[in-house]
Amino acid sequence: TRAASPARSRALRPSSTVYRAGAGLLVAEVKPHFGCTGAAGHRRVRRYVAWLARRRADLVVLLQAEFSIQRPAGYTAIGSTCGTRPVDSVVLFIRRAALEVIRSLGATRTGAYSEMPYVYDGAPASPGSACVADPALAGVRAYAAVVLRRADGGPTFCAVGASLPHPGSRVGWGPGFLSTLRACSGLQVLFVADTNLAGSTSFKQLAAEQGVDLSACSDPGRWKRATCCDDIARGVEEPRYRSDRTVLCGGGSVDHFEVGKDFVCGAAEEHRYTTAVVRLAPHGEVAVLAPSAPA
Repeated sequence: TRAASPARSRALRPSSTVYRAGAGLLVAEVKPHFGCTGAAGHRRVRRYVAWLARRRADLVVLLQAEFSIQRPAGYTAIGSTCGTRPVDSVVLFIRRAALEVIRSLGATRTGAYSEMPYVYDGAPASPGSACVADPALAGVRAYAAVVLRRADGGPTFCAVGASLPHPGSRVGWGPGFLSTLRACSGLQVLFVADTNLAGSTSFKQLAAEQGVDLSACSDPGRWKRATCCDDIARGVEEPRYRSDRTVLCGGGSVDHFEVGKDFVCGAAEEHRYTTAVVRLAPHGEVAVLAPSAPA
C-alpha cells in the first residue's frame, strides 16, 4: 500500500476562514473504509479527526472506521451497526456547544462511549439492525440518525449518516430506514453519506427512485471533485466517482463543499474526506417527506 500524505496536509483541511465568517455548521465526512487496517494509517486518521475537533467541527460523520478513535472533548457520540458478519458501522461526533441531541432514531445507539462500535476500543462490533437495505441483497450498509437542535435556539433538524447501496443494484431501501425518514417529516434533513453515485445524479433523484420525496435539496457535491476511491488492486490511485455527499433538504444550503486532495489512511477503497458549511433555513421552512410504504 502506498503511503498517504499526513493528515496535517493543508489540502485536507476545511476552510476555517469561511467557517468563522458565517453562521453555518461545519460538517465533515470521514470514510477510511474497512480496508484501513494498518497502525500508521490509523494514526493519520486519528490526527485528522482530532484536527477537525480543534477547528470546532460541529458534526463529524465516521463511516467504516473500524479501529479506536478517541472521542474529542466536548462531543457527544451516537452510532449504529448493520449486519452480523461482517458488521458495518456509522458513528457521529456531535459538538455539544453547537448542537443539542433531542432524540436518536431507529436503531441508533446513544449513551456511553463504550457502546459505540469499533471506535471505543477497536474491538469487533456487536451485530446490529440499522441497515439501509436488506444485507442479503445489498451487503451491510449501516445508517445512524438523530434529531438535533441548534444550541443557540436555531432550527431543529434531522441528521442522517449512511452508506447506501449501489444504485445499479436496484435494491430498495428497507422498511427500517424508510421508517426513520418518515420520523423526520416536517424537519429539514441533513444527509452525510456515501451514496455510491458515480456522476452528477442528484441525491434527491436517488431518493425519488426509492419513493421518497425530499422537497428541495442543496447537493453541491454532485458537481465537485470525485471522492471514491483509492482502488489500489486495479491500479487506480485517484478517485473517479462523486459518491460522498453532504445534502440538506427542505431549505437552507450546503456551501463550501470541499474534497481533500489526498487520502489519509492510504488503504485500498478509502474515500477522500469532505467538509462543508451547512446553513439551516429559519424555523418554518421544512422538508416534505413521503416515503412509499414498504412492500
